[in-house]
Amino acid sequence: MDIKRDADAVVDSISAEDIGKFPDANVAESLQRISGVAIDRNLVGEGQTVTIRGFGPTFNTVLVNGRTLPTQTGDRSFDFDVLPAELINGADVYKTSSAAQIDGGIGGLMNLHTPRPLDLKGFKAILSAKGVYDELPGKAAPQGFVLLSDTFADGTFGALASLSAQERHARTNQVTTGNWVATDFPLLPGDPHGYMPQQLDVQTIDSVRKRLGATGVLQWRPNDQLLMTVDGLYDSYKIHSETKALGFYFDNQQIASGALDPNGVLTSFTTTNQAHTDFISEHGNDSLRTPDTLKSIGLNAKWSSKDDRLNLAFDASSATNVAAGSLDPRYFTVAGFRNVVNYTGNGGIGLPSLSTSGIPSLGIPADTFTDPTLAMAHFVKQEAHDDSDRINEARIDGIWKLQLPVVQDLRFGAYYQDRNLQANDAQTGGNAQCTYCGYNIPVPASLFSTYNAGSNFGAGYSANFPNQWLTYSPAQYFAFLSSPAALAAEDAATGSPPGTAAANLTSGGANGFLPVPNSMSYQNKEKISAFYVQLDFRGTIADKPWSGNLGGRYVHTQEAAFGYSKVLLDLLPVANDPTIYNPIYADNGQQLYVSASHSYNNFLPSFNFKINLTDELIARAAASRSLTRPNLSDMRPTVSYDVLRPGELQASGGNPNLKPYRSDIYDLSLEWYYNRSGYVSLGAFRKNIKDFVVNEYVSLAVPLANSSGSVAFPNNTGIFLFNTPTNAKSAYAEGLEAAIQHTFTWLPAPFDGLGFNANATFMHSNAVLDTANTNQTFALTGLGNSQNFIAFYEKGPVGLRVAYNHRDAFLALTAPITHTKAYGQLDAQASYKVMENVLVVLEGSNLTDAVLQQYDRYGNEFDNFENFGRRYSLGVRVNF
Repeated sequence: MDIKRDADAVVDSISAEDIGKFPDANVAESLQRISGVAIDRNLVGEGQTVTIRGFGPTFNTVLVNGRTLPTQTGDRSFDFDVLPAELINGADVYKTSSAAQIDGGIGGLMNLHTPRPLDLKGFKAILSAKGVYDELPGKAAPQGFVLLSDTFADGTFGALASLSAQERHARTNQVTTGNWVATDFPLLPGDPHGYMPQQLDVQTIDSVRKRLGATGVLQWRPNDQLLMTVDGLYDSYKIHSETKALGFYFDNQQIASGALDPNGVLTSFTTTNQAHTDFISEHGNDSLRTPDTLKSIGLNAKWSSKDDRLNLAFDASSATNVAAGSLDPRYFTVAGFRNVVNYTGNGGIGLPSLSTSGIPSLGIPADTFTDPTLAMAHFVKQEAHDDSDRINEARIDGIWKLQLPVVQDLRFGAYYQDRNLQANDAQTGGNAQCTYCGYNIPVPASLFSTYNAGSNFGAGYSANFPNQWLTYSPAQYFAFLSSPAALAAEDAATGSPPGTAAANLTSGGANGFLPVPNSMSYQNKEKISAFYVQLDFRGTIADKPWSGNLGGRYVHTQEAAFGYSKVLLDLLPVANDPTIYNPIYADNGQQLYVSASHSYNNFLPSFNFKINLTDELIARAAASRSLTRPNLSDMRPTVSYDVLRPGELQASGGNPNLKPYRSDIYDLSLEWYYNRSGYVSLGAFRKNIKDFVVNEYVSLAVPLANSSGSVAFPNNTGIFLFNTPTNAKSAYAEGLEAAIQHTFTWLPAPFDGLGFNANATFMHSNAVLDTANTNQTFALTGLGNSQNFIAFYEKGPVGLRVAYNHRDAFLALTAPITHTKAYGQLDAQASYKVMENVLVVLEGSNLTDAVLQQYDRYGNEFDNFENFGRRYSLGVRVNF
């Protein structure tokens, strides 16, 4: 509260009560308690990325000790789940800009702090250990933290070291359609046009997550004028996940009967006998690219003149983040059989229902999912993602205390960043992925076992779909498919010349089923130079103190992008599988090197003003210009051919000439600090954004040899739906923020330890999705209202905290369209101080067992359901 009140800018902060005692186990989950801040969760329900005032993670600058950390995401977002919360002792969220701040965040700037030994003044030791229990898998795992800090030489030298080790066994139960597609239905009367689900997958994702984080700090203050700090950060994060899924893929040519609502949504249907039941076994490292290793080292020096009129600060750092996905490659494998599938939509509530009718003529019974004699070979793929992101930064900041009647300080400085991001993607190449496409040969029954997914799907939601199916080891499946016997059987089943299937494993750039580099690989080199000047003012108006600042920041950005692309020559049909094409690439699937570069300059003025209307009442006004650079992955100069199915050709690629988003931001707020620990605040803001980067679907005509003579390629041309980013739009976002903090110190003991903190944010924009306008390609994602309420009790040895966070429904993606339904989560924490330096803590997360639900354009287009389950932890903390 003190930080918020004393700052000239609009800022909210969270401070750890003590070292290693951040309020939540995850930094993002604490930040969401701040008004205007919302979070997105990863696949196991942990807070992962942060949205500020409706602008998602790529629009927000995240610093640790004032420095930018590289990520493994391929863009500018920061994943908070890779950073143990024990390493952080404070976080500031700046919602308005000043010239002295590092640019890049239209949404806001977050600065996380790690502890410093000279601030602790003497010996300090923290030891904590706890066990974390996840309800869905029914497993527990240990976590521990240790910190040692001390000062020497009469307090002029300090050293600190900390270590955090975490392990978690998590499960997510998921039902997903993957995507809804707009298409015709040639088998339905009148060949109507509408929307259908691409697939329906029922799956469990079991993951083991291991983090190891460490910090080290050395500080030296030889005199009152100089302070030098050397610090390092190390973080290792590894995810190993296993997905067991029962899948049903749908094609418009298979819809034999069905019902369409007035919006054209296929609400229920029955397929022909060309649909399939798929058993999917997937090993991967989740959506994050791990194992991931982050290393950072920095030097900071602060000097002040003897009269304290001039202060200079120098900071230099180097950080790397390496994700070595090839050490733990991802497998995606499918076996299955033909079937007749019956789908009934959820009507906008809960989960859809699904059953199968079987094919009696082929000996396939209805609703049979555990008979290993039915399983046939189909699709396999391996993937490996090796990424590296290096950031070298240097900055110098100065303050010249002018001490004039109104002008107090002159701030000035310069900043330089050199960033090199390299993303190497590989996957099974050429025709090898589809060597067995078509469900042509049986898979040995000995490879399969029955998997029971349990009853945690749709708890409290209406649903009717299988919860038991076949599963298998991907490694054993690959071994079978690589055998000469299986390859020969595939040739015999398809009537192909002997050796055809084996040739697929070496043609088109393939190296068996092993991953080979593809066109998603890219490299971006970015250099940013900036300098700024800022004047700080202070005075009185009618005996009312006021302060503020006025400044400007000039920024030069140089971008260079590199990548590889394949040249597509032809698309050939696959024998006995009309749902997919075999691609033919030039030079046997070799990649073609491409590059592009450009630069741009921006001037970013800023103004902040604060006036104390009374001793308790503060009014603020601010105006600034800010920018956010495009995602580095969006600027890759490549084209990737992603979906090669009859009636559905899709490609994606980057745009190396993207310009930055630019925003003019305006703020007004009023804050009433009515007692030592209570305040009420109300704020309004507006952001006008230009050059908004959006992913649009455009037509891409690709010349093809069309050696098969297919009528699907008139004039020997394939028309792809090309997904690419462009600077296309302008928009505004505006909103109101309200917050209150109150403690009941006036109540009689023991109730005088009660208090609460509540806030709400209300958002509005002109860039919202009109569901009736199917031609609309742009809408602001992440925009939605949010509310937070925390009740707490602190009295003597007892501490209690109950926190409820709620986020209203919002648009998550535009290509494909994805809406996220309203989500509220209840967390609680109880602590008891056994003795002065020993604290026992019990925590519970997602106590109401909330689930994530998503839909497409219309509410009855079910898209995704994720159940994370509850999580509990019990631990002890010792403080010396």
